[in-house]
Amino acid sequence: QKGRFSFLLAVCVFRQMLTSGSSSSVSARPGHGRWDHPRRSALCLRCPGLDWLEFGEFCYKPFGDRKTWQDAQRVCRDLGAELVSIMSMKEQHPFFFTFTATNNLWTGLNDLLVPGMFTWSDDFEVTFTYWAPGEPNNHNGFSEDCVEMLYETGRWNDKSWVPPVKLITK
Repeated sequence: QKGRFSFLLAVCVFRQMLTSGSSSSVSARPGHGRWDHPRRSALCLRCPGLDWLEFGEFCYKPFGDRKTWQDAQRVCRDLGAELVSIMSMKEQHPFFFTFTATNNLWTGLNDLLVPGMFTWSDDFEVTFTYWAPGEPNNHNGFSEDCVEMLYETGRWNDKSWVPPVKLITK
């Protein structure tokens, strides 16, 4: 059907983490999307714009254009956000139903630094995975260093970073 196409989707995620401190201003850590407020210890989330969706403690921004994993990461970081990191099934489940209806989705999980040692691009510890059966596998001997969420099942698949796909920031 004209105008219909299939693509991968990525998500950038904007995180605001408020911690105690001594300054009276809100400060951002470049490239990490974290905001520190010195006088509050409770989380106060405000998404950066109307095109962001708030879910739980984070803001998510979907994009319609296709990018390689590294270009998607760059777009997210330019916004002070990161590709999505998924910390639990509680986060995985609604995220899957909200953002992957017809498209696979880039995550921030990768083993670009050390083959076989997967890390989140936002430096959060990997405490949860949801691999598809037989994954990760470097299919046919190719270096598959980035991870996508499959729209059919929500399971994760290692994939080469090169094919352009869609993205969402967190």
